[in-house]
Amino acid sequence: MKKMIRLLPLLLVCVLLLSACSKPAAEKTFTFENMSITLTEDFEQAATMSFDALYNAGDIAVFVLKDPMDEELTADLSLEEYLEGVNEAFEMNGTDIVTEDGLTYLTYTNVNNDLTSTFFTCAYKSEDAFWLFQFGCAAADYNGFKDDIYKYAKSVTFS
Repeated sequence: MKKMIRLLPLLLVCVLLLSACSKPAAEKTFTFENMSITLTEDFEQAATMSFDALYNAGDIAVFVLKDPMDEELTADLSLEEYLEGVNEAFEMNGTDIVTEDGLTYLTYTNVNNDLTSTFFTCAYKSEDAFWLFQFGCAAADYNGFKDDIYKYAKSVTFS
């Protein structure tokens, strides 16, 4: 027992040293047309036919859709109105639309082939388009990713 107690500080030091060695992934900025988003090096750009851009880190993904302005989607349309229309059109059954800290978003849960996913869906407006970003992960993992998702959503810029 005394040997265990003596070894405890040594074990604690080893654990702390090992945890210090595992650095979080470095930031990496991805661009598509005039949009930029800062994620981490864990993400890779993936091929997609349904979205304009897809960034995947295995356990979390970012789906990007550019919706060019036209006769229906005019600059007069607010982000809330745009997101409300998307929510209805895609039958997301999302939460109430929230506008806070410069973001306009909703969340929703989707079940597909026994996989339950949660999506943080955020709308943006550039000079020529509305943009829809869906940050998705397994519903069980969402709370663990929530702060990262918010940080990623705040990093979106347009040039």
